[in-house]
Amino acid sequence: MRSTPTLTPEALPGSNEARIQEAILLAQQGELDQAAAICQRMFERLSRIPARRRTSNSELHLVQMDTVILLADIYAQQGNWAAVEELCARAQVLQPERANHWLAEPLNLRVEHGDPQEGFRGLKALTESQPDNFIFWSSLMLAALKVSDFETALVASDNALNLIDGGEDLELIGGLYMYRFSIFQGQGEWRQAEDAWRTACQYDDTLEDVRETIVRMYLSAGLYDNALDLLDKVDDQSPSGMGAMHYRAWVANQRGDQVRARYLWRKLTESSLAEKREHAVVVALAYCWLRQEDRALSLLLADAAIRRDMEYVTALTLALAWAMHGDGQAALANIKLATTFSRARRKTDLAPALDWIDFEQLVEDEALKGELRPYFEAPLPGRP
Repeated sequence: MRSTPTLTPEALPGSNEARIQEAILLAQQGELDQAAAICQRMFERLSRIPARRRTSNSELHLVQMDTVILLADIYAQQGNWAAVEELCARAQVLQPERANHWLAEPLNLRVEHGDPQEGFRGLKALTESQPDNFIFWSSLMLAALKVSDFETALVASDNALNLIDGGEDLELIGGLYMYRFSIFQGQGEWRQAEDAWRTACQYDDTLEDVRETIVRMYLSAGLYDNALDLLDKVDDQSPSGMGAMHYRAWVANQRGDQVRARYLWRKLTESSLAEKREHAVVVALAYCWLRQEDRALSLLLADAAIRRDMEYVTALTLALAWAMHGDGQAALANIKLATTFSRARRKTDLAPALDWIDFEQLVEDEALKGELRPYFEAPLPGRP
């Protein structure tokens, strides 16, 4: 399972870490040539340092490998596959304990940035040549998910799990079961997806925080009782309680019980937790459903002014509130911003189909709804 370096708190000016951060930022801004130039200079400079100072797990070695990971990703985004192959071959020598990873990495990068089907076929052949290799099976699983070959993904996850030693990192095992969740979800096997998540939680209890994702899966499928079963186990006074109360109200509304729905949304806005910043979006959503979009706008705009970076859910809810308010230009600007965040977070330019239901039922301007609809995924079969 591959990862690339990410932005971290500011490093010391002029340090290796600061240069990597500069390259990451340039790459994120689309300045790939400049980012590559920084990484190339760093890599060659570090390569000239005597090997005895770059021993495995030394700070210099770790910085050099971070540079390789980032540079390979940039080359892939540029479509420079010959450079990717050459760099990964050098990495096999620099990091022999991860040789299998670097052998698979050019194919992983093709899946991510090039031709997913070509990368998938290459990983399939690599796995067939070494069927006892965990790295290859886990890479194949991710590639199969990328091309929506859920049957192959499931077989690959089975084999990857069978190859894990009992002493392996429990978070790694939990992560594999979360990929199985994605596989079953892709197949429409909702209950098996939930079971995979529950198994993942046994290995990594932090994955309990994914409960909302499981709830939304059931809501998207129209399986409201399953969603409520999960919500009933959430205490209203817990960190997730406000969100659970919103979803209970949402389900009541979809089932035609507007009285209970409005009662729950009012209760949510009057809760002692409603003033906490982390609940701004869910409180704003409640205001929208109570047809008090101006209060939602006031809350969200005040929150956005405080935060350094706006989040996906904030931009999406702002789009909803502006659309209800009748400002189509502001609604479109925020929905475009939300889909930009969605691209980075969910690898798709489209917002979830489930979120469209709020727009469909709350926005009265049909022409504006027609402009906003293309920014959302199509609903699941049988759903509105």
